[in-house]
Amino acid sequence: MGAGIAGLGAALFLARDGHPVTVCEIDGPPPPGIDELWSDWARPNVPHGRLGHGFLSGFCTELQSRAPDVLQGILDAGAVVQDLTEQAPEGKREPGDEQLIIVMCRRPVLEGLLRRAVEAEPSVTIRSGCRLAGVVAEPGRPPTVTGVRTSEGDVIAADVVVMAGGRRLPLMRWLDAIGAERPAEVSEGCGQLWYTRYNRLRPRNGEDGTATLMAASAIQDLGYMYYAFGPGDRGTFCYELGIPVRDRSLRAVHDQSVFMAVIHLMPEAADLLADGRSEPVGRMCPMGEEHNIVRAFPRQGAPLALGLHVIGDARSRTNSLYAWGVSLALQQAAALTDAIREHPTDNAAQAWELEAAVADEIEGRYLVSMSDDRAWLRAMGVDRPRVTDRRIRVIDEVLRPASKVDRRVWRELTRWNMCLRSTRSLADDDQLIRHAEALRAGRQSPAKAAKDTPDRGTVLGTISRSGPETRA
Repeated sequence: MGAGIAGLGAALFLARDGHPVTVCEIDGPPPPGIDELWSDWARPNVPHGRLGHGFLSGFCTELQSRAPDVLQGILDAGAVVQDLTEQAPEGKREPGDEQLIIVMCRRPVLEGLLRRAVEAEPSVTIRSGCRLAGVVAEPGRPPTVTGVRTSEGDVIAADVVVMAGGRRLPLMRWLDAIGAERPAEVSEGCGQLWYTRYNRLRPRNGEDGTATLMAASAIQDLGYMYYAFGPGDRGTFCYELGIPVRDRSLRAVHDQSVFMAVIHLMPEAADLLADGRSEPVGRMCPMGEEHNIVRAFPRQGAPLALGLHVIGDARSRTNSLYAWGVSLALQQAAALTDAIREHPTDNAAQAWELEAAVADEIEGRYLVSMSDDRAWLRAMGVDRPRVTDRRIRVIDEVLRPASKVDRRVWRELTRWNMCLRSTRSLADDDQLIRHAEALRAGRQSPAKAAKDTPDRGTVLGTISRSGPETRA
């Protein structure tokens, strides 16, 4: 169910493992071409698809391992690779540092390229515009899922059903309908509203446009909102504002002309958005508040339903600001493929192996995202309690400060940020923690050059002077 990153990843990996796969996707098929994936492909069921996207090392490494041709196709189509070691403290490179990259690409472009690769698999059938009404199951405790039912009443039989339908999948209602228990769920708002627009750079004679965009890349917390500039594929770049949900004075940026007026206050805009320097490739896209969500499935006893597995955003979500979701989705698709390979006819064993591979990390990332979001909201004056989990303390109070001055700590914290190592393995790395604690006493973080960014009063003044929305 679903042809987003999780569903396409599962379909690709399972097909290359020898399984016939049917993918049911409610949205329409992608158009031909590359830029048309951005301009002409409506993805209403991927509400975060128009945000700026960076595809982390965990995503790239998983795809390189299982489908290197697909990753190469994405790079050949014009995606940009950012080498994170350029941001590291002084020190020598070590084996594995080459993995510390981010692939910058517009989400619909990358997703469309991934979909074309899946469509080319002989054992995969993708049914676009397929609206599902629920799952079909034989009664029992737990019930055994045997397929899905479309809104027209057709039944598609299956040995295994993978729920990868994203944020809008009615998982709980469908489990109720077959008499299955619900997973435990916790949810909390992230606290921001996001506004994004893309332009395409017009390079000057002899200019390396990619280098220009990389040099201008920025994600900054201004103390009252976020702003970001970042490269995309094929000479595009995005610029974004993230405002607190409760700050109604800043919500005027929902108007495109007001949004652009505020963006022009940022230091990167003087060059990238100067007249004739770049051109828009679409309108400003708003996104409502995201939520940190985790659904906990049993790790022993009986699964909620046999033959049913839930991955991707249907299983958990974290703030898109941290960019973990795509990597976690692809890693879950890989873990599911491995579980089915090991236990091709044992649905319960598949469930236990999948839980053993992914559950702890899903919960760990949820805790860190919730903790960081709460800390940001507290700085905005919103009353939010601190998360007291030991892993949070180790990351926030020990590793993050030390990573600014020590390459070893930076490397391991970056590997975690890039989804190359788990939250628990990082927080339980006693040697690394002792090393980081020893650094706190004797070394100061290098001072960063201050950017000429506007204060809240300047932004509000600009908002009050901005006129009605234009169609530029």
